[in-house]
Amino acid sequence: MTRTKSFITCLALLAMSSAVVAADDDGFVPLFNGKNLDGFIQHNGKAKYTVETVDGQPAIVGRTVPNEPNSFLCSENDYGDFLLEL
Repeated sequence: MTRTKSFITCLALLAMSSAVVAADDDGFVPLFNGKNLDGFIQHNGKAKYTVETVDGQPAIVGRTVPNEPNSFLCSENDYGDFLLEL
């Protein structure tokens, strides 16, 4: 359950982040390349973030560290006018 909450929190934070990056043909800018955490920065806490395959798809997975404050994985860029689909 903690993994799921961390993952959802991460997605929400990414969606609320905001930079000018090339959009695809539909006008969307992917936040996650599906391979690594390039373009992300961790704020606060010492949670461990990794890229793993979940249900056959690449996913960012966050694992909390006991007795540490909340951690946040954020985009290095700023985005606006977005759609969040889960």
